[in-house]
Amino acid sequence: MKKFSILLLSLLFVQLIYSQNISFEWLKLLGQSGRNEIKCIISDTNNNIIVGGYFENSLEINGHFINSKGSKDYLIAKYDASGNNLWYLYGGGKLDDYISDITFVNNRLFVLGVFSDSITFENGEFKADSLTDLFIGEMIEDKIYGIDKFSGKGVVNSEKLFAKGDNLFITGSFEGEIIIVNDTLISTGYWDYIWPGTDSIYRYVEHMLLVKYNLQNKINWYKNYKNARSLSITTDNSNNLYLIASHYGNCLIEDEIEISENLFLIKYDENGDYIWHITGGPSGQITQPYDLVCLENQLYITGHIAGDNLYIGSYDNIVEKSWYDAFLCKMDTSGNIVWFNQIGEGSWRDNIGPHHNYGNVIKIISDTIYIAGHFLEEINFGTIILNSQGAYDLFYAKYLKNGAFFEAGQYLVEGWSSANDIAIDTSGNIYIAGYSFENNTSSNETQFLLFGKIDSLTNNPNSIDSYTSKTINVFPNPTRSSFTIDFHKELDRKIQVIDMQGKIVLSTKSNMSKIDIDDKGLKAGLYLITISEKNGFTKLKLIKTG
Repeated sequence: MKKFSILLLSLLFVQLIYSQNISFEWLKLLGQSGRNEIKCIISDTNNNIIVGGYFENSLEINGHFINSKGSKDYLIAKYDASGNNLWYLYGGGKLDDYISDITFVNNRLFVLGVFSDSITFENGEFKADSLTDLFIGEMIEDKIYGIDKFSGKGVVNSEKLFAKGDNLFITGSFEGEIIIVNDTLISTGYWDYIWPGTDSIYRYVEHMLLVKYNLQNKINWYKNYKNARSLSITTDNSNNLYLIASHYGNCLIEDEIEISENLFLIKYDENGDYIWHITGGPSGQITQPYDLVCLENQLYITGHIAGDNLYIGSYDNIVEKSWYDAFLCKMDTSGNIVWFNQIGEGSWRDNIGPHHNYGNVIKIISDTIYIAGHFLEEINFGTIILNSQGAYDLFYAKYLKNGAFFEAGQYLVEGWSSANDIAIDTSGNIYIAGYSFENNTSSNETQFLLFGKIDSLTNNPNSIDSYTSKTINVFPNPTRSSFTIDFHKELDRKIQVIDMQGKIVLSTKSNMSKIDIDDKGLKAGLYLITISEKNGFTKLKLIKTG
C-alpha cells in the first residue's frame, strides 16, 4: 500500500499513520550464495540505469550464470527503465574486487573501484602492487577504459567519486603504504600482542585519502587523514569542496588542527586550501554523517546520531538518544544549520528498545529531497511510523526543501535490507539500490544484491489521479464553496486538506458518518484530502474550481 503524509510544524494535533511496504514497479534480487551488493546506481540521459557493486561465487543475469574468480568480483551492469538487462561486465582477482561509485560529467561516465592481482581494460591491463589497488576507469558503451590506479604496499580501498568539469574528486583509504605522485604515504600503527607472552605484530591504522584528479594533468592535490573514513564529497557554485567523514581517536585534519569528536565537515577551496571545519560530538557519543549534496549553495546532509549532549557545529538542539536516530539537515556554506530533522523514536531513558535508524544516502531533484537507509524495530517520521518486519528494513522517505516531511515506505523482509544509493532519471522515476538478506541473518546465508524502480505513483506529488476510495465518497467534486465527505459509518477520524506545495490548508476532526466542509477560502486548484483513522489511512483527490 502506498502511504502519503505531510509533517506540519504547527500546534495542530498530529495523528500517527502506520505505513506499509514500498511499491516497486520492478525489483531485482540477485545472488546464489555468499555476499552480493549494489553500492551505487546512476541514470543516464536515455533513462537507462547503471549499477555497480560486487558478487561472490555465482550470479544469474538474463538466464546466464557468471562465476567469480576469487572472493568477490566487481560487477557493473546496465538496465533499461523497464528492468531489462542491456549488458553486464564483471571480473576480479584472488581477493576482493568491487565498484564503489559511478558518476556522470559532460556525458562521460566514470567508475571508481578496487582490484586485486590484475584487471583488464579495453586499453590494457593494470597490475596490483598492493593486496588491493584503487582504480579509475571510464565507461564507453559496454567497455571500461583504465585511466589510473593508486597503489603501494598493504591494502588500498575506494569510497566515493564526484566529478565536476575535468576534475574527479576521489576518496578512499589505505593501510600500510600508498604512493601518490612522488610521495610515499605511510599509515601509522602500533605494535600489538596477539596474546600475552606471544610475539607482537604491527597493526596499521586505516588512513583516509582525498584526491583532486584532473583528467588532463592527473593529480592536482591530495589530503591524508589518520583514523578517518570518508563518507561523501560535493562542491558548491564557487568550486569549493566539502568533505564529510567520521573518525575514531584523535585526527589531524590540517597542520596544528587536531580533533577528537567523531564527525567532521571540512571545506577547501578549489586549490585544496583549508577554509573551515566543524565537528560533532561530544567525543564518545555518535554523530555520523553518511551522505551530502549541494544545491543552490546549500548543503543537505543525512546520517545517524546517538547519545546525549549531542551537537553538530554550533547546533545542539538534539534530543538525547540511547540508540540510533537518523537525521536530515540543511546547512549553509558557512557551516550553520538552517533546519534539522531528527528521525527516530525512543529517548535516552525510555527503555523502549533498540531503535537503530540510519540515513545512508540523499538525492535532490526539483524541490524534493529523497533519503534512504535502514532501521530496526521502529522509525518515527512524525506523522508516519514504520515498524520493521525482520532485523533491519530498508526505508525510503521524501521531504520538501523546507524540511517538511512528505512520505515514507519500507521494504518488508524477514531478514535484513538496506539502501546504499538512489538514482533519479530525467522523467523523475526513482531507483533504489543496496542489499537484502531474505531471512533472519546467519553466517552462511546469502546476501542478495538489490535494486529496483519505485512505483511512479509514489514519487510524484502531483500524480494523485488514482487517489479514490470504494467506501468513502466526496461530493460535489469539483467543488466551488463546500463539499461533503460520506464515510457511511461513525468513527473517530482526522481530516486534512493539503495543497500541491505540501501545506495543510484545512484540518478538522469528526466522529460522524458524514461531514460538510467549507472550502470558500481555498484557491482554485488540485488538493489532496487525507483521512486518518485507527484502522488506516485514506487519500482522496479534490478539485476546487473558481
